[in-house]
Amino acid sequence: MNRTVLRDLRIRAGIRACDASEYVGISPKTLNKWEHGGVPRHSGQLAALLDYYNVSDDEKRGVICCLYGGDDIGGEHNTGLSVEAKIGMEKRLDSIINYCNEIKALIGAERGGEKGGE
Repeated sequence: MNRTVLRDLRIRAGIRACDASEYVGISPKTLNKWEHGGVPRHSGQLAALLDYYNVSDDEKRGVICCLYGGDDIGGEHNTGLSVEAKIGMEKRLDSIINYCNEIKALIGAERGGEKGGE
């Protein structure tokens, strides 16, 4: 399963990795691991990143939490999701992943255009 959602959200928000890691209180190396498939140890750290990336929709936050193996994402977003709700969220996860892939393609196209225009 694709676990680059955190990286995609960070890039979409225009936030540098060093700023995001500092905000959460982790090393840039740890953030890099999370962005490439690692799992945050504390749901509070994941919730803080989602706050920093301006992800406020509870459903999206829940789907992202499920993707990263948590049952909740802390604070007011503690969902206590049932198995049925998690299954439904996993189905909607595909659309989020597709959206993130579209963003990647756009970023790649922009970077390719910058190189060609130099």
